[in-house]
Amino acid sequence: MPVLRNSVGFVVGALMIAMCATSSWAEKRILLIPTELDHPWATHMYRRGCEILAKCLNENPDVVAMVCPDNNWPTDPEIFRGVDALVYYSSPAGDIILSPEHRETLYGLFEAEVGFVALHWSTATSDAALGPEYMNILGGWFHFDHSGLKVDQRPLIQVDPNHPVCRGWESYELLDEYYLNLKF
Repeated sequence: MPVLRNSVGFVVGALMIAMCATSSWAEKRILLIPTELDHPWATHMYRRGCEILAKCLNENPDVVAMVCPDNNWPTDPEIFRGVDALVYYSSPAGDIILSPEHRETLYGLFEAEVGFVALHWSTATSDAALGPEYMNILGGWFHFDHSGLKVDQRPLIQVDPNHPVCRGWESYELLDEYYLNLKF
């Protein structure tokens, strides 16, 4: 899972920045929401990726990260109580969060200043009509009408092996998927 291993540090950093936008430095609760598998095995392991990310986040003081027991959207709304950030690692999250059955709850969470992070494929919506609203929430979005992707394998080379971020790994070939022409 080199792609996942490489992405964890970036995601943890992004989440920490997102959480700093709130007014308090008290304990922060993060809910990670995966989806069911929709790609070949070992390519987009949403639940496993959320579990690894939660483990990394929970190693930080004052952070409590948990993975939603349900895919796409929690069946028990109590899970949202006290949450500071939602993190989606799923199929197109725009379709999920902006569906008629979830939209009101989502905007209620935003009113309570709950943050929102979309990782990888969850930056998309398959319904182009939802695009402008999702872009307003996320800042940008992916849709095949205007976006594309490229899967490529390249060497991931340590620029400075003595830097702390390079501890515990060596250069390797990274198979990654790049999203192109997102709308911002």
